[in-house]
Amino acid sequence: MLRAKSKPERSLLHHTLDVTRMAKQYAERWPHLAELSGNEYLFDDLILAALLHDIGKAASGFQNLLEGKDDDSWQGYRHEILSSAFVATLPESSRRQDLLLAVMTHHMGMNDESYGRRSLSRYDPVNDPWTPFEERLAQLEGRWEDLASLLKDLRDHAPGNSEWPETPESPLELPNPFDILRSNEPGRSRRSRGQVEVRLPLGRIYMRGLLVGSDHLASAAVTKANARDEHIVALLPEIREINRDTFKFSLNDHQESCADIEGSVFLQAPTGSGKTEASLMWAQANQSPEQSRHVFYVLPFTASINAMYQRLRSKSLFGKEAVSFLHGRSGYFTYRWLTESEFGLNEGAAAKEASRIRQQTRELYYPVKVVTPHQILMAFLGLKGWEKSLCEYSGGLFILDEIHAYEPNLMGLLFEILGRLGNELDARICVMSATFPSLLQNRLMEQIGNVRRVSLVPNERERYDRHIIHVAEGNIADYLDEVREKLDSGLRVLIVLNTVDGAMDCYDALSSYASNPCLIHGRLIGKDRREAEKRLMDRDDPVDLLVGTQAIEVSLDIDFDALYTDPAPLDALLQRFGRVNRKALHDLERLPAETRYRDVTVCRSQWPDTFPIYERATNGERLVSRTLDALPNGELLRERQLEALIDHVYDAEQLEEFFEESEKKRQQLKSIVDRLEPGNEKSHKEEDLLDDMIDSIPVVPIRYSDDYQACLREKRFFDSQDFVFNISKGRYHWLKSRGKANWVPVEKHSFLCGDFTYVESVGPNFDEGSSVEFL
Repeated sequence: MLRAKSKPERSLLHHTLDVTRMAKQYAERWPHLAELSGNEYLFDDLILAALLHDIGKAASGFQNLLEGKDDDSWQGYRHEILSSAFVATLPESSRRQDLLLAVMTHHMGMNDESYGRRSLSRYDPVNDPWTPFEERLAQLEGRWEDLASLLKDLRDHAPGNSEWPETPESPLELPNPFDILRSNEPGRSRRSRGQVEVRLPLGRIYMRGLLVGSDHLASAAVTKANARDEHIVALLPEIREINRDTFKFSLNDHQESCADIEGSVFLQAPTGSGKTEASLMWAQANQSPEQSRHVFYVLPFTASINAMYQRLRSKSLFGKEAVSFLHGRSGYFTYRWLTESEFGLNEGAAAKEASRIRQQTRELYYPVKVVTPHQILMAFLGLKGWEKSLCEYSGGLFILDEIHAYEPNLMGLLFEILGRLGNELDARICVMSATFPSLLQNRLMEQIGNVRRVSLVPNERERYDRHIIHVAEGNIADYLDEVREKLDSGLRVLIVLNTVDGAMDCYDALSSYASNPCLIHGRLIGKDRREAEKRLMDRDDPVDLLVGTQAIEVSLDIDFDALYTDPAPLDALLQRFGRVNRKALHDLERLPAETRYRDVTVCRSQWPDTFPIYERATNGERLVSRTLDALPNGELLRERQLEALIDHVYDAEQLEEFFEESEKKRQQLKSIVDRLEPGNEKSHKEEDLLDDMIDSIPVVPIRYSDDYQACLREKRFFDSQDFVFNISKGRYHWLKSRGKANWVPVEKHSFLCGDFTYVESVGPNFDEGSSVEFL
């Protein structure tokens, strides 16, 4: 028996048919890819690639290794090159070239950039003159009869109109696939469509991405229990239909509008107006007849992604089998959820299951994914697995929520990505925001092309009026007595500061006056942040005083009675206001006027002796000043006035530098995307574009160093995240210059240990005033 895998053992015949069955599922799920690629035989070719992709494993050296025998003759050679030698016997055509590239690169890229010495190029006879290619082919001689029999069996599963490779009398007669691949390199045609100038080679992209995806899922299906079974590949999960009956309430006008729009849409609606429901109805209106277009819910922040993941996987929506999520800490979140929920898995089982779920999320499996924009960006940078991602992005349904939160660099990258998705990959896009300047909105809609705009009519907007604004002289420290009075009267108070130092000082001044105070900011270690968020979600023992930074404004689904805030730009303030008086509309409208509206106080000055963060940005002072001058003082903030307020604050002068920076980033990404070639994965140099936007380094406070090291030694990597928080690069250099940041080696790992005090549930004390960091 020819083997494909060991531990657990799976025959080459069974594995090949496993991969073929997965490929057939993709053919049924995504028929539109054939049209997009311009190759009506795309899936016939994919099935042929699946049948041939691993036949090189019949090599004697490879089989001996699978059987546990010592065999130096194999020398770490690549079975996929021998498989490709058979593909190279097919009649010459562009389809053969696509198929050949997919089979040859289904494990690693051709280029030196992605894998260095492990790239396929090192095995090209041109680069390996010491071992003649005939000597590599001779590895097939020992099992030639078995291989001929296997090929005969596999041919019965080939599409009826597909060519089948010739089987020569001797393997030494097989051609060198590298030469064949070089002989007919297809050029890349240019076109002018929307903002796209260079055509992505979609045929090759889909062929490689789908073959790799089929191989990965087929391999992941093998267990000790089923390794000898004939059929082990499960069906891909289905997407449930979301319709008007899904929701137990009458839809609003903007939700009804979204439910009827086919094509991309920009939805501008107030916080609490049901944008999520509107977007899901829009997604259903744009689904394919097969219910097969994948849905991507894109959010900028970890906490909001975690919450949306839990919401979408509920029984009333898509269900747990269809939904996954992916961000930098999604594995940790899944692990904690598995250990602390009703599943009650032990740590080892939970870690194994969390790793499996995270890996499966990266595959072409879950039809609904909640992700960060960075996860999408990685595909357009050409990083590992990018062809797989573009397969499911093609024809995908993208919902971008909290779009206001993106800074210019990321917005520029999004401009290019959304243009590619909408104009070249036939994706449909729903962009949502409560606060988005018209100038920026127009630029975004222009990039996507053919976008409908949906917003609430003025009379409808007035129903969402919730807040009376007070623009107060001085800073929050001047109003502590007022805060204490509100706490004594039974009101729940939210205080948002611009800096962590300010938040910690304010909490120290007020916590003793509250019955259940809570502090939340970006410098809490994992276990403290998790505990704080858990307390905020506890409806039986509600937090009555919450003090924090913009970690509050961007992510948490919380509701307080009053707000005090440092000065900030209008969009940030509106998000902070949205954490006060979040009652459902039908509850809000039942209340008398004296209790329907809640007070929010915006101070003109920041907490004393803290770094003025908004002064660092060009026009930052102007932005905050225009915000404070534009806000009503002592009056109701009317939703119908918000668009005008936002456009007044974010005028052409204010956005001039934003557009310049974003266009520079868009052009950088465009240059990379224009040069993407299937079978090549970009080097880490391309990741610099991503790293430029991530101003953070994980650090472990010295008091938790032993705990963290124990986790690494015991390979409890998810547990180790309990003791980590992020600092900015500026803070890192500040600590380093004072000898308070040291890299500590632990076996094969190393970590940054910070020599500073850390108070549980409060945060770090760096011993000197902050001048470089506010997160």
